[in-house]
Amino acid sequence: MRLDAIATALKSEQRDEARALLRAAMADPGWLQDLDDAVRALVLTALDTHAGQLGELEIRLAAVEQLVALRREHPGTDALDLAEALQRLCGTLHELRDHAGAREAAEEVLRLRTDALPAEDVAVLSARQNLAALNAIAGDLQSARDQFAAIVETLSRAVAPEHPALLAARLNLAQVSHEMGDLVRARELEEDVLAIRLRILTEDHEDLCIARGVLSNTLADMGDLEGARALQEQVLAARTRQLPADHPDVLDAQANLAVLRKNVGDYLGARVLEEHVLATGLRIYPEDHPDLLAAKHNLAATLDAQGELDGARKLLEQVLEARERSPNPDSSDAQGAKHNLALVLLQQGELAEAVRLLREVVAAREVLLPPDHPALVNSLQSLAILLARTGALDESRAIDREVLERRERLLPPGHRDLVDARLNLAVGLREVGPPEDGRARLLALLQEMRALARNQLWEAPRVAREAARGVLEDFSSALFLADNLPPDRLVTRALFETLEELRRVSTSSSAVARAAYSQSGSGRIAESIRSVRNQMNDLVVLGPFDDADTAAWRAEIHRLSSERDALERELRGTLAASGLHLEGIDASALAGELGPKAAAISYLRHDAVRAEEIESEEENPREARFSAFVLRADGDVDRVDLGPAKEIEDLARSWRSALGAPLAARGLEPRVERGDGAEAERIGTLLCQRILEPLLARTNDARRIVICPDGALNLVPLAILPRRDGIVGDGFDIQVEVSFARLLDDHAPRAASSALVVLGGIDYGGAEDRTAPDPAIGAAPSHEKDLEPATRSSALHTEFDYLPGSLLEARAIAALFAQASSDPAFVLLGADATKSAVRDAGRRARYLHVATHGWFAPEATSARPDGERQERADTVRGFAPETLCGLALAGASLGRDALGRVPGILTAEELAGLDLSGCELAVLSACETNVGITRAGQGIQSLQGALHAAGARTAITSLWKVDDEATRELFEDFYARIWIGGEAKSRALWGAQMAQRAKGRPARDWGGWVLTGDPR
Repeated sequence: MRLDAIATALKSEQRDEARALLRAAMADPGWLQDLDDAVRALVLTALDTHAGQLGELEIRLAAVEQLVALRREHPGTDALDLAEALQRLCGTLHELRDHAGAREAAEEVLRLRTDALPAEDVAVLSARQNLAALNAIAGDLQSARDQFAAIVETLSRAVAPEHPALLAARLNLAQVSHEMGDLVRARELEEDVLAIRLRILTEDHEDLCIARGVLSNTLADMGDLEGARALQEQVLAARTRQLPADHPDVLDAQANLAVLRKNVGDYLGARVLEEHVLATGLRIYPEDHPDLLAAKHNLAATLDAQGELDGARKLLEQVLEARERSPNPDSSDAQGAKHNLALVLLQQGELAEAVRLLREVVAAREVLLPPDHPALVNSLQSLAILLARTGALDESRAIDREVLERRERLLPPGHRDLVDARLNLAVGLREVGPPEDGRARLLALLQEMRALARNQLWEAPRVAREAARGVLEDFSSALFLADNLPPDRLVTRALFETLEELRRVSTSSSAVARAAYSQSGSGRIAESIRSVRNQMNDLVVLGPFDDADTAAWRAEIHRLSSERDALERELRGTLAASGLHLEGIDASALAGELGPKAAAISYLRHDAVRAEEIESEEENPREARFSAFVLRADGDVDRVDLGPAKEIEDLARSWRSALGAPLAARGLEPRVERGDGAEAERIGTLLCQRILEPLLARTNDARRIVICPDGALNLVPLAILPRRDGIVGDGFDIQVEVSFARLLDDHAPRAASSALVVLGGIDYGGAEDRTAPDPAIGAAPSHEKDLEPATRSSALHTEFDYLPGSLLEARAIAALFAQASSDPAFVLLGADATKSAVRDAGRRARYLHVATHGWFAPEATSARPDGERQERADTVRGFAPETLCGLALAGASLGRDALGRVPGILTAEELAGLDLSGCELAVLSACETNVGITRAGQGIQSLQGALHAAGARTAITSLWKVDDEATRELFEDFYARIWIGGEAKSRALWGAQMAQRAKGRPARDWGGWVLTGDPR
């Protein structure tokens, strides 16, 4: 009857009642003794199961120990029944962190099963797996890995690929590989297992949750924090659907998600989850329950990160006291808490106590773990940092050397932890020994950073960007180290090459795109990527139908993003197998591409590291600064510090405002006032003197300057900055690039199409009745408001005004092309200017010209309550930032169609999926098409970037709102210059701009156009 009552309470989700009944049952053992052995065994097994569901580990242990004793005492017990009871005991002891006891039980299970069953029986191999897993926990990683590899090989011969035992073995092998630093192999195994389980299991199956959770951990350690978080959110969603709110598995999923939120800087979101987990744990668990202690530990780490050191310290001290009362006071969990407490004490100024605690951690882990175990090496690294703060520099440096040696033994070149180890040693030794030693260490560090960048080149772009972002943060420390050395041209050159390698990680999509449709087997993958991008585009553009749909909406974005990333990774792997190879960045090779009388300037916005910040316990906030590298035609490189970033950004903002193109507008205001010419001249001259004049002086009188901007400088048209004798473009040919790696692309002529595709006079639809334009005659919509002067900018989710100048522009460009060439022209006007038409015609385009509205709308998915708004914004920025800018095509004002698609909105996400591999020149004659999400050191994710990702060789885009009539005039002149006059594209654009300038038009009307890619 007691069992029935417990089961009934669980079924009705009265978990507190079930917990009370379970505790009462175990507190009164007499009723069990009255049962015969067979029934008692069944009851104990059921009690074990119920206790597991409720997280009652001590009750589980009592029940399973009685079950094991019963099996041993009964003379007729089958060896396999005893093994099953011992296996339950092993699992319970493992959860209680009694790994020695668990190992002893696992060894007996293996002995019993080996005596009773064939060596290749699944039950025997499962017992071997359990023992190997405990070996791994004990630190014997190599032995565990060898055992798992052998088990996988045996099971692969004996069972089907989908067999649960084989999939579990492969996951175990992956986890040990992960611990040993082989993250690439771990991810390969985990992705394979997840793919199989997705195919054969239901969405909420336990094994599918496990596969997602394991892969999530690996992705997080590889730098793909958003991908890891998406997987863990899926795990939590599944756990929540199938289990009660206070089930241990639900709480565990919430805790894991909180860790990932912290990793991406969302401490507030992490804290909400962790406080909930802790509050629930305090209610349902006994005082020293391992899960309750873990909840305190996790929340302490968040409080530490938020500066609440007293709260963090209190929780960690509670955890340590409880761990010391446990059967295993020296467990890895206890050492982890002690490690974190030491770091809190460091921040509170108690350095001596912090060092004492961390020395104890190192001593304990040296006994428990092998020398190269990651946990031990991490503790040594923290100890070295602490010792440096106390002034024990010699010991700190010695430990840093040891850490680096161990990392080198364990990890492959380009691993993130290896980069950290080299950086720590280089910083610690910067003032010791001859300068040539420091120089060698810095060069080795930069080489490691470059190896990490190259490792990411065949990753999906989103994942690669995340990995590169972390290394770019460390690049600031590399600059600091260089400043502590005597001037050295080889070091400066290596810094420049490393920066460009890291930038290329985020911008190599264009080279891949151009090869995708020409390589056998790649076109299919590229088409699949396009299809997924289209789905994501439609999903994001209008957001969920209502707030109740937000969770499902976000889950679908995560799913589509994961599918896109997997396809892009597959595409890059296919191209690599076909022979596509991206060489390392070499300054001499880049200089050779520049040609005579040319130079390159690479800007970087970075944190300036201070020496006192590294070795002092005081907090010293970092200061953001701008630096620039100047590459001359002879291959030599200079680095110039340009000063605090805030001062430069304030000047840039003031200049844009004075021009009448303020940064604050971002395409969301229909009109801006004309600027103050005198004020623009004054501020622009100051800005030029700050960010350009010192660099031009180092170019050896170069006339052609290729520039890679960063941060706010992405939004500054450097060519029109005023100087004492005019503007910069009067004396220099300025070319803008997002990465100098593009200069090394194959410049051979393409066997591509020769057609012109031009769009204009687009009918956006809308609430008013109107007569659609007739493509044959180009009739404009009839209502009067469409004939008012317009700028080519609009906010998302509003009606788009008709652009009369764009109709005349499209016709004039088509006529110029017909005059200059006999090749075909596809003129898409009115209602014919659809996304599908652009997609179909784009494959044949040598020239693509789109005259329409452009927009950049980070608020597009945010017009709802604060919590929902933040979740949506974070989701879009993390997984689909290129959906935040786009172009308006036919029907753009009509919203969704009957199938839920958004046929009139073409975002950068969707544009990047087009096949423009044959496109020599793509022009987006619209507003703010070079505005988007900016990431430090990684350029800008915009329509311009999407054109290159789709394969376009050259792109022309805008930095701000543009006048409709002025734009029409400028591009008619531009095309006449390239098609009839035979000018190079960059010179033709500049000539057309200067013609507008000569007419007296303000710079706001012509100065915001930027050409990127091949200037010829």
